[in-house]
Amino acid sequence: MVHSLIEFVTNNPELVVSLLVLLVTTLGIVVTTRAIKINRDNRFYDKFEADSLFQIEQNLKDIERILKSPIHCDTSLTLYDILDHNDMPESISMINSSIVRLSPYFAEYCSNLDKYNANVLSRKKICFTFQEHSKKARAILTMFEKCKYEDISLSFAKIHLISAGIINKS
Repeated sequence: MVHSLIEFVTNNPELVVSLLVLLVTTLGIVVTTRAIKINRDNRFYDKFEADSLFQIEQNLKDIERILKSPIHCDTSLTLYDILDHNDMPESISMINSSIVRLSPYFAEYCSNLDKYNANVLSRKKICFTFQEHSKKARAILTMFEKCKYEDISLSFAKIHLISAGIINKS
């Protein structure tokens, strides 16, 4: 068998070299195609992650704008004061309008956190930015619960937070 193989190679060197070149070229094309596909996927996920983080940051800016604004005309108390220092006003109805304004923005924030968790975090495994946003979302949710506020957007926010694993189902 070996003798006949050596004889074939000796008699047809151009054919053997051509077959080897064809095999190496085919392997090169397969490797290049796979590398292009991996790079395309990585670019897609990197752009998706950047877009998601941008949306989360925009939501957070809207939330912070509401948290920083005074809750009533004749007082300097803000929702940040309630969030950070547990300074509750005498009447919860006093802060109701600020809470109502905050709720839809918070729901959108939680929705984007859930989307980020489902699509980006599964590939990345750990993200400190996500952990910080999760901590902030839990704090804001606690403030809503202390004020005994409930509406449909807050219910959706809770569903998103549970789905993202930020809070436990209770």
